Amino acid sequence: MSTIVLDIKDSTIIPSLKKILSRLDGVSIIPQKKKRKSGIELAREDVVNGRVTEYNSVEELFDKLGI
Repeated sequence: MSTIVLDIKDSTIIPSLKKILSRLDGVSIIPQKKKRKSGIELAREDVVNGRVTEYNSVEELFDKLGI
């Protein structure tokens, strides 16, 4: 079995291309699953992009939360 990966710039041709390929014997289309990021990867992205809040103490956090 051989595998070919296509990088298609114009997404409007994808339906036509799928239709053509599905008519060929021995050709199957396997959708590629996107890799889900783990919680730690998402947290690291938050830090890199500055989506974090820092507090000087627990009391400051509780005051901010109204506790």
